[in-house]
Amino acid sequence: HEQLGQCRHEREEAESPDWLFVQMSLQCGFFRQGNDHYVKMFQAAKTTYQFTDRPERLARHFPTWLFAEKYDNIFQGSEGFPNGAITFSSAQGIQAPIIGVFAGAPFWSY
Repeated sequence: HEQLGQCRHEREEAESPDWLFVQMSLQCGFFRQGNDHYVKMFQAAKTTYQFTDRPERLARHFPTWLFAEKYDNIFQGSEGFPNGAITFSSAQGIQAPIIGVFAGAPFWSY
C-alpha cells in the first residue's frame, strides 16, 4: 500500500499544471523600503485570473485579496518565487514591459 501511495503522489506531482496568473489595475506605483522594492496596484481588479496549457488547458478565477493572502502557500514547494511582467498601456498603445521576480504579495488596504 505504501508503494501505491508513493506512485500516486509522484503521478500527481508530475501532472500538476504550471499556473500563470493575471492581475489588472488602472494604475500602479513603485517604491522602496530599505532594500526591498514594491509595486503597488491602485484600483486593482477584484478578480485574479489563472490559466495553464500543460498538461491540459485550464482557466480559473478568484478574488484578488485571496491571491495576496495565499501567495506564499501558492508558491510553496516551487522552485522559488515566480517571474512576473508588468505591461503598461495607454492611448498610444502598449509600452515596454518591466520584468522581475515577485517575492511576496503584501496586501495594503488604504
